[in-house]
Amino acid sequence: MGRVVRISLVGMMLLAFPAPASAHDHRPPQATLRVGGFPWRGRLINLDWVRRTDDGKCVERHRRRELIFGSPAPAEVGHYDVRLRLLSPRRPRLRIWSWALVDSERKPIGPPEVVSYELEPLSRQGRTLGWEAVFRVTVVQHRYLAVRARWPDREGCDETQRILWTHHLRAI
Repeated sequence: MGRVVRISLVGMMLLAFPAPASAHDHRPPQATLRVGGFPWRGRLINLDWVRRTDDGKCVERHRRRELIFGSPAPAEVGHYDVRLRLLSPRRPRLRIWSWALVDSERKPIGPPEVVSYELEPLSRQGRTLGWEAVFRVTVVQHRYLAVRARWPDREGCDETQRILWTHHLRAI
């Protein structure tokens, strides 16, 4: 019985903190939004990512989409402390914008509100595994968020790596 419990705890710890290799300089990190209980992945809109291959070449990866918002994450009406988790050991530079309205094509309406946040490291055994941006949002009907993150390339290509994700919260 004790062995089963230990295996379950180890499995839960691995889910909470994925291995650092899943988010190093070669691969773009994931962004997960937590409002209340469950994590919600962001919709990847833009990506400019450069990495050095094993043979020393720099490879660029680009992705461009219009700024539109995908499927919503359900949230109760109210004020929330939101946690945006980025699984990268490197400290990002972030910009977070918020809108209350979108048009029929799910594009934002009007100027965005710039969201203030605090950036906290996620560490285990003295190693930084990721970062969480903590901020407050108010959900009345819908809340649309866009998050831009940037990192300098640490592994030799001397480029800035950029990602833009969108998140949609809908009141239930």
